[in-house]
Amino acid sequence: MRRLAASLLLVTMACSGGSAGPPTVSELGRKAGCVGLRKIDGTTALEAAKCKVNGGAVYFATFTTNEWRDSVNPPGVLIYGDRWIVAVSRGDDAAELADILGGKVR
Repeated sequence: MRRLAASLLLVTMACSGGSAGPPTVSELGRKAGCVGLRKIDGTTALEAAKCKVNGGAVYFATFTTNEWRDSVNPPGVLIYGDRWIVAVSRGDDAAELADILGGKVR
């Protein structure tokens, strides 16, 4: 049974390219210390949400590819990660959030 499970895992990884999907907006929000995380429907993103961090508005979006992520241009100071983007309303929060989330301010 273990051998079958290991084989299925290898096949699944091979078919998916071996990489996990982007983090969820809930995962990003937890890391960022969000207050009142609310998902947003009707966006071009795979998943989108907004919340408050240190009293400032923060928007999260995830994408299936970095090319898709790079095709959007939300307002605010932007933090880019692998298949995700975060827009903050206050530039003071950007560097700290980039460190916490593992992204880069652009």
